[in-house]
Amino acid sequence: AQDDPNTYYAYDLGIGVGYKSLSPITDTNYSYDSLEFSGNVRYPLPSFVYVAPVLSLGLLRMNVVAKDQERDDKWNHNQFFGLIGAGYTSRFSKEFEFGGDLLIGGGASLFRNLVEVEEDETPPLFGTINFVAAATGRIALDPSYNLSINIEPSLRFSASLNPDFNHFNDLSFGIGINIQYRFG
Repeated sequence: AQDDPNTYYAYDLGIGVGYKSLSPITDTNYSYDSLEFSGNVRYPLPSFVYVAPVLSLGLLRMNVVAKDQERDDKWNHNQFFGLIGAGYTSRFSKEFEFGGDLLIGGGASLFRNLVEVEEDETPPLFGTINFVAAATGRIALDPSYNLSINIEPSLRFSASLNPDFNHFNDLSFGIGINIQYRFG
């Protein structure tokens, strides 16, 4: 098993944090950019170290460019999300590996600025539940056994379950970084 770097450098549990910049690739009513901050847990299967169940929790901040006579911040919102799925990883040397994840789950988007209020008033909070799916590729530099630095191109699909908030149903592309600490 020492000849196979996947078995020789196997780990029990990985915990990571990530940052990703996303841009829509489908046509939507608004122009915007998104920043995703996430945490994830990865548990490689002991009997098949190439595959790992993955849990990802995070926040997507969406900054929307206003159109027509709308206020600049009207549609800005945060989406809190949770995704679960599986990842595949293949290490081709001590320091490098590649792989990908397929994840599915949901989120809650919260809109704070839909209604204009006076300065001393607290704006009402509106929200919607979303379906979210993601496919992520990964190439990683592993400078030590316990540390993995991943560059991750990804596709992310999000759709509101409420038709009144479907302005941002989209497919996005992004590139991010994920730093993972590995136990074992």
